[in-house]
Amino acid sequence: MLHRRRTNSAPLVRCVAVVMFIAAVVSLTIPRAGTAQSGHPRRPLTLADVLDSALTRHPLARAAAARIDAARGARTTARSFGNPVLSYDVENAPFPGGSPVTGMDRETMTTATLPLASLVQRFPRARRADADVRAAEADARLARQQLALDASRAFFRTALAQVGADAARDLTSWLDSVVAYNKSRVEEGVAAEADLLRAELERDRAAAAATLQEAELARARAELGSYLGDVSTSRADLVVTIDDAYCVEWAYIPH
Repeated sequence: MLHRRRTNSAPLVRCVAVVMFIAAVVSLTIPRAGTAQSGHPRRPLTLADVLDSALTRHPLARAAAARIDAARGARTTARSFGNPVLSYDVENAPFPGGSPVTGMDRETMTTATLPLASLVQRFPRARRADADVRAAEADARLARQQLALDASRAFFRTALAQVGADAARDLTSWLDSVVAYNKSRVEEGVAAEADLLRAELERDRAAAAATLQEAELARARAELGSYLGDVSTSRADLVVTIDDAYCVEWAYIPH
């Protein structure tokens, strides 16, 4: 006769459930790779992004737009007519609440005055105001062109420094592998120690050049950041990319 033995599986199920719950909590609390540094993915900046930010948010562009608005307001004032003046005069009138003056008649006079200076000077002032508006618009165009040139120069300087820093880091990494290879050969006794010293010297020179390239990249990023206004990306994390189609289009469009 076969006898079946019953086992209580409830504690085992509860243990498995607790372990799964702890694993789920840990997976939610530990940030994933790539999102631990920032909540938003970093998108490389193009020349269009830099120019759009510089021409709309930079203080020089805003100041030029404010001067145009001020010149247009002055033109509106110059084209307007002078305010008419209305007056009402009363003579020999009794004091309020007092008795009327005997033997003297009450005299009233109503006058309306329109300044003629505004009529005579309106057209010359309007022509001068129009010229001031055109001058302000020309200054704004010049400021925008100079601002676009400076921002483009900062953008391409950052791109060049970025490429130089990447190349310097790649060269340093490759020389590290060369040093490790020569070190293993020296330890095996199949290569001279002078070869290892020369490789280490070249690696140290490349590391120093990479540090200088990193400093140049940080300087270029700081200059480029002054044209970006309010951005969520840190100045130290700016990454640029060159859009050839936009560069060609911008070069052939008159500004």
